[in-house]
Amino acid sequence: MLNTALYIGTILIWGSTWLAIQYQVDSVNPVWSVAYRFAIATAILFCYCLIKKLPMQFNRQQHLAILLQSFLMFSINYILYYLGSAHLISGYVAILGASIAIINIFNCTIFLKTPLNQKALLGAIIGITGLVIVFWQEFASIRAGEIVIQTLALAVVYCLLGTYCASLGNIVSKRNQDLNLPIVQTNAWGMLYGTIITSIIALAFRLPMHIDFSMSYLFALLYLSLFGSVFAFGLYLKLLGSIGPDRAAYLFIVTPIVALVLSSFFEGFHWQITTVIGIVMILAGNVLVMSAPREKAKT
Repeated sequence: MLNTALYIGTILIWGSTWLAIQYQVDSVNPVWSVAYRFAIATAILFCYCLIKKLPMQFNRQQHLAILLQSFLMFSINYILYYLGSAHLISGYVAILGASIAIINIFNCTIFLKTPLNQKALLGAIIGITGLVIVFWQEFASIRAGEIVIQTLALAVVYCLLGTYCASLGNIVSKRNQDLNLPIVQTNAWGMLYGTIITSIIALAFRLPMHIDFSMSYLFALLYLSLFGSVFAFGLYLKLLGSIGPDRAAYLFIVTPIVALVLSSFFEGFHWQITTVIGIVMILAGNVLVMSAPREKAKT
């Protein structure tokens, strides 16, 4: 029951963050937007830890493990997603992010020595196929030349690279939890490191540092910081530790449905019969993945 609540909560939050990101990529450099987002999230988490008097001391090896997780999950992956979002609507970014379900299955096999679960793999493939069907009309219009193909290709590459980095971050997070590193404190330090890493990248490339004080930008920034970073990452990483990266990542297959609904209201997406067929396939794939028996890692 708890896993179901974690699953649904994360889906609803992250399904909406793809749209919120769209309000951040036009007026402010995407790299700085990522830095601002995690800076606010860091402040919130450290305040929470201080109020709750949670232990914040870690040894050097633990900090290095947190730093690696941070680079993959709270910095470089989001920089790549934001860069891709500058040229793709939220639904496109969500569908590319959904590929983490399949990537995680293979990365678990490679890095965690988890036997490849054919039922889970089949479910993920069915879900990905459903997403492609959902957005088939959009992909067809892109091929027809409505968006400059070179720009689109680069945006797709950004999002796929961001997804692979996030998948590696999932593996590191699972290992950190296996070492009994607490999620909340790990996220607090991790988002601090993410803020520092991202700021260094922005400064190294001499990206202009400024902030948009419009209500749309500030609301999106606060929503992404509090809900998209603090709450959602806490829920997701707890779920990841409970059911494993391969199953936990399947929520990225379902979140595009939320993004799709929001796109229909805010970005002019029109529902087609292919949309309904695709959603049915996504849900069917979800059932396969979640019902697949867990196999122990090889030692």
